[in-house]
Amino acid sequence: MYREDGLLIVSPSDLVGYLYCPHLTELSLAVVRGEVERPEAEDPELAVLQRRGIQHEKAYLTELEAKGVTVASIAVDAPLQQRVEQTINALASGVDVIYQAAFFDTDGEGSAWVGYADFLARVEVPSRLGKFSYEPEDTKLARHVRPSAVLQLCAYAEQLGRLQGRAPECIHVVLGGQRRVSLRLAELSAYFRAAKARFEHAVADGVHAYPNPVEHCAVCRWRARCDNQRSADDHLSLVPGLSSEQRRKLAARGVT
Repeated sequence: MYREDGLLIVSPSDLVGYLYCPHLTELSLAVVRGEVERPEAEDPELAVLQRRGIQHEKAYLTELEAKGVTVASIAVDAPLQQRVEQTINALASGVDVIYQAAFFDTDGEGSAWVGYADFLARVEVPSRLGKFSYEPEDTKLARHVRPSAVLQLCAYAEQLGRLQGRAPECIHVVLGGQRRVSLRLAELSAYFRAAKARFEHAVADGVHAYPNPVEHCAVCRWRARCDNQRSADDHLSLVPGLSSEQRRKLAARGVT
């Protein structure tokens, strides 16, 4: 999330972050307003996971090239607008696979959406592009498809639908071990639209949320800040074995 020329620019990762933890979105907006500085991520384990994720992505790209498919690689170090134009040209060319596709959409509710898809795969389904269209693929190290991956792919599918004149029929996740899982977009798009609307309204109205501990804390750059706040507040989450539902019930009775 960042602001450029007065326009707030958000990404599918920001949407996923909001669903994991609204307080994360509150902090991201504070960074955009210049109220706080984003901490540097210094987590060796996270760095290893990121490196393994890139290796997994490259291995899948190598596998595709070995099969003889034509691949158009978008320049990742080019300016955003140039990357978007390269993506649009690659879509029109009908190449088999587009690697590192870039999207930029200013039709959002008071904000613009930017996104970078690992892969777009050609399918022989007619669209505005011609006798073919594209479906998004993302590589993930996980052994199972996670909701965060689904939401990101739904966002890429929405952008593809805007550019090619029809929504993809499926989205695809290439899991660890190169197992490819396909999901029907029609079964997921309603949830994605609802989640996206909630996020956009929250960003527009402002977010005020306590930093309750969640699973995402394990990989969050703000973890130390939130841990310190909960400690200073003597928060109920510090009680061993106390569930979030039990905390909620106690707080409702004035026990904080």
